[in-house]
Amino acid sequence: FQSWQGGRPRVWHMPAAGGELKILHQLGDRIVEVSTSLASNAIALCRNTFNADAWNFHLDGLSQPQGPVAVAASTYDELDPEISPDGRHLAFVSGRSGTRQIWIAALDGSALRQMPFGDSVRRGPNWLPDGRTIRFGTRNEEIRKFWLLDTVTGNVEHERDDIYI
Repeated sequence: FQSWQGGRPRVWHMPAAGGELKILHQLGDRIVEVSTSLASNAIALCRNTFNADAWNFHLDGLSQPQGPVAVAASTYDELDPEISPDGRHLAFVSGRSGTRQIWIAALDGSALRQMPFGDSVRRGPNWLPDGRTIRFGTRNEEIRKFWLLDTVTGNVEHERDDIYI
């Protein structure tokens, strides 16, 4: 998990069965968001290096991560990383197209593609268990809208609205 404990944003590890909390120093600091995958034994994170970029580490144990691999680094902020349930893809939000949109890439950064949507993305992306659908949200005035994106066809379906208070 990511925490500011100790004064800098870093990634921490605690065994599921409990035990000692450890900083994963090898992943660095200035980490703003983290996503993990047991399926691919990987961590995707966004690090703030004057603009936030998405990075991927392959973990062969906590002491020797392989990487990092910059996934779609740009001069724009890349935020909200989410590794797919099968551990093969990374979805994230980027403003590189002029508005905050969902982008998808393989964990090694290849096959980068934008999933265009008219409104600016405000929440998500969150993969559904089918590994194909992403839930995300937009906000307009007092209404939050939630959408389902089929990453294979690119079709977007309105899921529901919530009133923003």
